[in-house]
Amino acid sequence: MPDTLCRWHRKLIARKYDSSQIRRAGRPPVLRTIKELIVRMARENQGWGYTRIKGALNNLGHEVGRSTILRTLRENGVDPAPERCSRTSWKDFLRTHWEGLAAADLFTVEAWTLTGLVRFHVFFVMEVARRRVRIAAISASPHGAWMEQLARKVQPSASELASVESGCRPSCFSFSRKVNRDNPSQRAAFA
Repeated sequence: MPDTLCRWHRKLIARKYDSSQIRRAGRPPVLRTIKELIVRMARENQGWGYTRIKGALNNLGHEVGRSTILRTLRENGVDPAPERCSRTSWKDFLRTHWEGLAAADLFTVEAWTLTGLVRFHVFFVMEVARRRVRIAAISASPHGAWMEQLARKVQPSASELASVESGCRPSCFSFSRKVNRDNPSQRAAFA
């Protein structure tokens, strides 16, 4: 009788620690949340390839192979990076760059000054996302040098470009108006 009990005990212990029924061949499957993250990264960053997505996932603490990323993107109908970039629609482009878009234009205003009726040319810039309009410059006699100065003024500085690359939004278009009090056209425009 003790041999029977010992045999039963051995079989019970062997069954308890036998995981051959549970184990499957191959690597464990990728979690659904990680697959969703891969697809989201690819859709939001059109230029990111498999290696860049893999690096971003590694930074977040997820170890996923390039082939897994490739397979996941194929399963979800997402094209490789070069094809995604070449087929960006206007809607996707605008959605991606909305915060950084600006529109610039000129308009004229007729105003009475001490010297009579004067036509002023007003250059303005509008931040599209916030619909904020800023007057960049006003001139009674615009010329090529004035337009060149405006182009340099509107162009982002190196520090603003660096802040965009690091993910920060630059303080867009901080124009300073310097009024020459001796110039009657400027004095009238800012009075």
